[in-house]
Amino acid sequence: MLLIIILTISSILGAVSSEIPKYMHNECQEKNSYMSGSAFEFNLNVTLFTQLLPNASTVPFANVTNGFGEDQVYGLFYCRADVDAPTCHGCVDAATKKITDVCRFSKVGIVWFEECTLHYANQTIFLIDKSIPSYLYSNTTGIVNDYKLGPYEEKFETTMKELIRQAAYDKGTRPGFATNKIDLLPSEAVIRGVAQCTPDILGHGCYTCLETALRLRDSWAHTMVFLPSCLFRYDLFGTLPDPAPAPSPPPTPTHRALNIALMVVLPVVLIVVVVIGGRLFWDRCCQGNKPPPDDVEIIHGLPKYNFSQVEQMTNGFNKQLGKGGFGTVFHGRLLDRSREVAVKMLNEDDAPKQFSNEIDVFVKISHSNLVSLIGYCEDGMKLALIYEYMDKGDLRALLSDNAASLSWPDRLKIAIDTAEGLHYLHRNCEVRIVHRDVKPANILLNQNLQAKVADFGLSKIFPEKDVTTLETRVIGTHGYKAPEYSATGLLNEKADVYSFGVVLLELITGMVPRLGFDLVKWFVKIYNEGDIEKVLDQRLKTSDDETTDMRSVWGAAELARACVEEDWTRRPDMWDIIVNLKQCLDMVVKKNAGNPQTGSTSREILSPVISGHIAMGPDVR
Repeated sequence: MLLIIILTISSILGAVSSEIPKYMHNECQEKNSYMSGSAFEFNLNVTLFTQLLPNASTVPFANVTNGFGEDQVYGLFYCRADVDAPTCHGCVDAATKKITDVCRFSKVGIVWFEECTLHYANQTIFLIDKSIPSYLYSNTTGIVNDYKLGPYEEKFETTMKELIRQAAYDKGTRPGFATNKIDLLPSEAVIRGVAQCTPDILGHGCYTCLETALRLRDSWAHTMVFLPSCLFRYDLFGTLPDPAPAPSPPPTPTHRALNIALMVVLPVVLIVVVVIGGRLFWDRCCQGNKPPPDDVEIIHGLPKYNFSQVEQMTNGFNKQLGKGGFGTVFHGRLLDRSREVAVKMLNEDDAPKQFSNEIDVFVKISHSNLVSLIGYCEDGMKLALIYEYMDKGDLRALLSDNAASLSWPDRLKIAIDTAEGLHYLHRNCEVRIVHRDVKPANILLNQNLQAKVADFGLSKIFPEKDVTTLETRVIGTHGYKAPEYSATGLLNEKADVYSFGVVLLELITGMVPRLGFDLVKWFVKIYNEGDIEKVLDQRLKTSDDETTDMRSVWGAAELARACVEEDWTRRPDMWDIIVNLKQCLDMVVKKNAGNPQTGSTSREILSPVISGHIAMGPDVR
């Protein structure tokens, strides 16, 4: 009843807004819940919301804290800096109602509207990671096909990075907010970018948040990226009007007919010139973004090539990149030679099933930390998948190469990228997907060491979002399969968490699981003894790089231990993993910035995520 009264009052207050807010997305943390009628619900629905909403009439940002102990609630809202007060109030009103509905019984929730963001949690929001969860809005107006923006990518990146710097560091009338534009010559179209952070993270925190948002944008279609404490967006606009010229004297009667003719003919001539000139310009400069040849079909939204075209792409399959259980991967280039690709020719025995499974997954996913499928071949029994090319190969090869030792910060960033890709599959995709084969060989890296999860041949698509467990045939790679899945065939996202935990152990230790050596048992035994330096990769100990912070290593070790818990209910979800890994990376950043922490390597440094048990023995990679 009390909640009904609150929402009724907020409806009356919200009537002052003249615009209907546009709902975008929400995230509710499932594992932290409260009971109906609890003190937490009271703090959330009464004290928190009635304090935040009135503020939205006068200020674009507010935060409050209410309650004590485990019933304490932290909340904030912020409105886009370019909306007026009535619009801000109306948006926060709508967000209050929405989050009460969609995140009921969740102790952590966030809802994004185009005009505002509302966020609450059972811990201080100012200590929560600023970059998760995230939401990428896909523009469905055909911006890519209509304007062929590919050639402007470099200019876009440069301009948007300057925009981010301005939002983070420039002190102006609206700190934390900046706009910028890019002229799309020779046309008169422009891109306008907007970046904004909450006032509590100005400076480095704002820059990091917006940089993450820019990195998450993985295609021109993603025109808006929302994070808890910042947003980044861009919009495409047509011709901008020029300043009106000074009025000319009225024409004399003898020239009136000529002027009218010129007024009609000249615009037509100019349009023809612009269209022809623009076409010539695009044909010359946009070779990397040309559509597929006329003899290439588009099916499932992807180019479908025949076998002879694939053979041409790979130059007769003359450069092999790798070989796995389901096929061989070759280096190639698209038929117009504009882009490097990796072509996987599938083995004929398991090919049809793995092929169709990957296609089914790829048409449902799009994320900067998942490898992109560029096209495919289905020519009789000749089946191939054509992926974006990743310059640095896979993580397994990189860790095995003693000459190319990865620094500790690089390893953490790779782990974070991988976790973000898996979090998208588990929670942010249109369907729930469990990868089922997370391992270093299926984590690819580009020239900037950005990691992307690959190989979805074994992935399982869940029929509905609310279905959390499936009974399936047990498949996967020895040493990475979760024990409960191996024993029962019951699959949920925590099976991926276990596999990710093993990958994290490899990043920490430099060891690899194999027949006769149980990496998890060996690690847990030494972890329980409290001397993490015994398991640390020797290359990190002997490297001249001083970025290996033992506090950070301990944090990662505790997280890995939690991921490989035998009881799957005690494993963290990918959201928690990302938060903890970013805290580990932040320790290294602070150390390098001249704020060293204590050099102790004792377990007391960080409160452990979960304590461990078990035993066995090692082998260097």
